[in-house]
Amino acid sequence: MGNKQKISGKDRRAALREEKKKALASRALVTRAKEKLDPLDEVSVCLKMSLANFDAIVSCSHWNNLDPETAEWVLKLEETNVREMYEKCDWGWNGKMKKEEMTDDDARYLIARSSDGKRLGFSHFRFDMDFDDEVLYCYELQIEEHARRKGLGCFMLGVLEALTVHYNMKKTMLTVFKHNHPGKTFFKKNGYKPDETSPEDTEDEIFCYEILSKYNLHFIAPAV
Repeated sequence: MGNKQKISGKDRRAALREEKKKALASRALVTRAKEKLDPLDEVSVCLKMSLANFDAIVSCSHWNNLDPETAEWVLKLEETNVREMYEKCDWGWNGKMKKEEMTDDDARYLIARSSDGKRLGFSHFRFDMDFDDEVLYCYELQIEEHARRKGLGCFMLGVLEALTVHYNMKKTMLTVFKHNHPGKTFFKKNGYKPDETSPEDTEDEIFCYEILSKYNLHFIAPAV
């Protein structure tokens, strides 16, 4: 039998203090990002995509700063695009709960518009702590049907990842339904893999979703 090293009470207390310092430093990063009225203000990233027959410009806003027409459009597009997905699993669709989630104080939105102002798609995201990790969590990435398969989803995902890098979040995360095969294919083609926190099916419980993530290769652990 191998020798087991005993950890003294002093060492355990020191380790706990170190973990607490790391957690506080990580939360400070998230707080800094949340405090920005427009997180894109200081980020060096292209916000305009232009193809032969398609163009889009991306802006960022807190939910409370969206104009009423855009806010209504966001909620309507969300239901149009995902209600059926929810109804196919045991979660079901609850419009009231979904609206509460999307209008949360921490909700931020990327809005993509054409050069003539037509709304093309949106992403609901937040800076948050996921267990002990500082993350940018993409809650939604929804595109109007006529604007799909033109590269807009990839472009908006790239903007989110630029925010992840700039604000030194450890990774970009999202949740996707297992039966959303186009969505799973899209995210995995863009480098997203099952996260360590994604639940695994058991004999007693089958999950209708999985959690994907993409690590920030430029992440610098916050100083403690």
